[in-house]
Amino acid sequence: MLVLGTLPGPESLRQRQYYAQSRNVFWRTMGELVGAGPELPYLRRLEVLVERRIALWDVCAAAERSGALDAAIRRASVVPQLPAEFAVIEQQVLPSTSPAHAALSFERKLERWREARDLVSAMLGAP
Repeated sequence: MLVLGTLPGPESLRQRQYYAQSRNVFWRTMGELVGAGPELPYLRRLEVLVERRIALWDVCAAAERSGALDAAIRRASVVPQLPAEFAVIEQQVLPSTSPAHAALSFERKLERWREARDLVSAMLGAP
């Protein structure tokens, strides 16, 4: 499973860690799904993701923005999208774990992420 984020926010860049903003529920979600929760040291969380065949990547290799919101990214500064041949890869759009995406409760976000995890597991024949 490849989890694509847009671009790390200021706190993630400062700490040099994915999803470092304390109100982002990504690591809480990963804790519920695969045991890579925020109570673990960051490097151990990454190891657990690797063990569970989950990778993190930024869609934007580089971009300019003011603040942390994806909506503030200057479109003209974004590196182009992936080549068309990658469009055949199965994709699931999942709710953001960002605190800016408050339209869904944590429980509903977790449910959607769990569905995606289970789909990938079924595709791979994994438990």
